[in-house]
Amino acid sequence: MNVLLRSATVIHKSSRYHQQKVDLLIRNGVIERIESAGEGGDFEDDTQVIEADGKYLSVGWFDMQANFGDPG
Repeated sequence: MNVLLRSATVIHKSSRYHQQKVDLLIRNGVIERIESAGEGGDFEDDTQVIEADGKYLSVGWFDMQANFGDPG
């Protein structure tokens, strides 16, 4: 499955895309292409396009309220 995230803001200080809006193409679970938002680019018809304006991409997100212990 292919996914295109459009206009997502990257938050990663060591990335050249830090605090920039990008279009990110994921093919078969692997990031294949990152380019500045709106540059277009080609992708297959079966690609799911997700409008991510106002959303952020970064590493290490997790739910602080998750409970990993046994019940009780």
